[in-house]
Parts: sequence; C-alpha cells; structure tokens
Amino acid sequence: MIRKLILVVLLIALPVSCINSTFHQYMHSLDTGARCLDGSESILYVDVGAGADAQKMLIFFEGGNNCEGDDLAGTLENCYLKSKTEHGSSKRYPKTMDLVNVSILSANKTINPVFYNWTKAYLIACDGSGHQGSKLAAVQYKGEDLYFRGANNTLASLQHLNDTYQLYLRPTIVLAGTSTGGLAAMLWANFVQENAIKSRVYVVADSAVIVADFRSPLTNHTPVLEKAANLFKIVNTETKIPSAECVKDYPNQRECLLAGVLANYIQTPVYLIESQYDNWAIHNVLELDCVPNGEAVSLLDCDIDEERYIREYRNASLKAFQNFTSRPNAGIFAISCVQHIFSLDDSFYQPYYAIPTQTRNNVARSLEEYFQNPSASVNIRYDKVEWPFNIGCSGVI
Repeated sequence: MIRKLILVVLLIALPVSCINSTFHQYMHSLDTGARCLDGSESILYVDVGAGADAQKMLIFFEGGNNCEGDDLAGTLENCYLKSKTEHGSSKRYPKTMDLVNVSILSANKTINPVFYNWTKAYLIACDGSGHQGSKLAAVQYKGEDLYFRGANNTLASLQHLNDTYQLYLRPTIVLAGTSTGGLAAMLWANFVQENAIKSRVYVVADSAVIVADFRSPLTNHTPVLEKAANLFKIVNTETKIPSAECVKDYPNQRECLLAGVLANYIQTPVYLIESQYDNWAIHNVLELDCVPNGEAVSLLDCDIDEERYIREYRNASLKAFQNFTSRPNAGIFAISCVQHIFSLDDSFYQPYYAIPTQTRNNVARSLEEYFQNPSASVNIRYDKVEWPFNIGCSGVI
C-alpha cells in the first residue's frame, strides 16, 4: 500500500522542476451513498497529466484492506477494527499526496515511461470489500455503525472522473491495481468499456491472479474462498459483484474470483504482472509460514515438503495465468521472484527484476513495449527458470 511505502531513492532522477506528481483529494458527498467503513466520506486523488498524453487516463485501485474472518462474526470484528484505522476511514487522509517516486503513479519518466504524463486517479480502499459490493443499511456492531459501500464508492469516483475530467471521452483508459485492487480493475473493466464506447480500455493487474481454489496442504481447506464467502454474505447479497455476465452464470459469485472463470468474462485486453512464487499466496493460500507475508524474500527457510507444496502451487499459477494470456491482446510479466506486488516500489523499474535475469526487461520496460504493440504474440514474458536462478531477485545473493 502506498501510504506505508518507504519512498525509494532514485538511481537516476529528473530535475525536480520537471516533475509534478501532486495528487489532489476529492471527497464524495454522502448523498452519493459513498462511505468508508466508519461512515466517513469516501475519497479519491487525481493528478492531471501534461502534454498530449494528458488525454489518457490511468485509474488505480488501491489493493489490500479487505475484511477477513474465519466466520461471519470474525469478519465483522475485522471490519470493526479496520474502521478505526486509515483502512476503513478517510478522516486522517491529507488533502494532497506526492507520489513522484511511487512507480506506476510517478510523473518521473525514468521510473514510469508509460504513464508518467497521463492523467492519473488513485482510488482509496476504505470500504473493506475490494471496491465492490454494497449494503444499504448500516450494520450495527459493538454499538457502532459499519457501512459497506464499495460499489457506491467506485461508482461515485467514476462519475466524478467523467463529470470533471470527461473520463468516457478519453482515447485510452487503463484500469490498474495491486492485489485486490487488480481484481477490482478486472471486475469493473466491462462497466467502464460499456460507458466509454469510443475509448480503448485496458487492465493492468499486479499480483491479482490467486489460485483461490487451491487447497492448503496443511488443512485441506480453501481459505481465500472461505473468507470471501463470509464477506459476500455481508456485501454482495443486495449488490452483486460488478461482472454481471459472470454472476448470471455463477449466482453464488465465488467462482467469479477464479482465474479460470473470470478470464472468460473480461471484454478488455489484460496485462498481468505476477510472481511465479507469490508470497502472499504462499502465506494465505498454502498457509505456510516459511515465507514472511508481504515481503520480497527467498525460500531458504522452507523445508523440503514446503518447497514441494510451493512448486505445486507455482504450476497451478502458471496454468491460471494462461487463462488470460491465451487471448490475442494479452500480455504478462511473470518472474521467478518470491514477492507480492511490483507496481508500487523500485521492483517496477530496477534492473534486478528482469526477464531474463540481468537484462533490461523489467516491468516498466515490458509495459512500455506492450502499449506500443498490445499483442500477445510479442508480450508474453515468462521467467523460464525456477527460483533461485533469476539471480537478480532471488534473495539469495
């Protein structure tokens, strides 16, 4: 998440006078129905671009921050705790945010060669449900009201971007996000494309394809799907997930989180940024503790059995990615690093994160090549080695 990042020191920087990356806050009226978990106003941030590419727009969905619990009571308790923090409230957010060094949102061309001068919107995740779902009435818990308005927040943001910045008239629109934010970008892509009928709409999803139906070797459960089911009981009974076509075929909605299912319903081109060894999934799907959750690390602390489970999950992930990359306008950057999320720190543009290792083909350069020619025939970039043989990011050297 951006607000917890330690801003990187650039190896090569443009003069400060050449860079303007100040995102300005817009607060939605409560009349729109948009609210954070605690009932405070939902917000977004916008940075207006410069030059000819300012007509293009990047909409970035913040990832993480979903409510989680092993049962309904645990999920509500987790939502309640989040409502007391910036993950569920807008009360502590600044009026402006300087994101010049935050990779995919940066205005520094060296860091962000594709989107640096685009108009960019950053949608805060304070709803607890991944920018989707809605429940009209507040849920009372421990004497306080909890609001579940993820869909309202997203719709209000898109409406503001259209009213103020003519979103649906722009030539190119990219929906992007990390983790659950990347999933939100995929789920909302059809809606945006249907409203922006003359625009080219793309999705850039970072670390968003999780093999949610993969069973934990420790418990034989599918913890991600089970926790999602608890959250759906709260937020998706009145308002379904935004992929209406998927919901029509899969009314219980959980299947729409599966890569093999969701890929069939996205009408726009999708570019994936993925790790073949996603450490969030190792921790939360496989339920293994040999890899810290959310940190770029190695597998050195994993025993033989744990490494075998991780290899099995890697093979399942590669099959899941193919559900997207088999499409003609797809692209992928799938590296053999033990990591989760690349778009928000220096792994986006540093040479250490390259396919093949020790080349110039990092995430930023791969995205640049994709948007020059968005064809699967030239933009499918898989690391052909297993960990730890991509030495730049192996965590071993």
